[in-house]
Amino acid sequence: MRRHYTIPPRNPRGDLVQSVAVQGVRVMRLEFHQLERRLEHLRVRRPERHRRLLASLAASGQQTPIVVVAAGQPDRYLVIDGYQRTAALEQLGRDTVEAVVWSLSEVEAPPGNYTASKANKAYAVRAAALLTEGTQSWSRSALWQVVTDDPEKAHNSQMDIVMALWKNGLLVRG
Repeated sequence: MRRHYTIPPRNPRGDLVQSVAVQGVRVMRLEFHQLERRLEHLRVRRPERHRRLLASLAASGQQTPIVVVAAGQPDRYLVIDGYQRTAALEQLGRDTVEAVVWSLSEVEAPPGNYTASKANKAYAVRAAALLTEGTQSWSRSALWQVVTDDPEKAHNSQMDIVMALWKNGLLVRG
């Protein structure tokens, strides 16, 4: 698995909160007390998936950063994606979590019901491929209709996330 970001090691003074600029976003190592998890109760809980996540994090460490936005107070961040990773890392006794900080406000950050849906993953992959082709400009709704092949299918904020990644330069041809 290729990582498209780097987290610098702790500096000699032992500061835990560090950041590095990567393609217009910040990647940071945040302490748990800096995170606001007020949307956590909206997320789907799957105990078996949580057990697998715990085992994976214990064996391999955090492979994917969580996604956060500035929460309006200095050094506070609202978790957008990564509630289960955050909880699992905390349960494992870790001090910090790696996070991508989107340069959006809380209001602009795309809400989502992040599930393990294979259909949603396929929609996102198709949308990313269309965007990286660069042959035309897409609106969120047009992109959604093309990737779902179903004009009746309800929009579930999947394209908001893909479009935010595209606008921040985080989608690359691969």
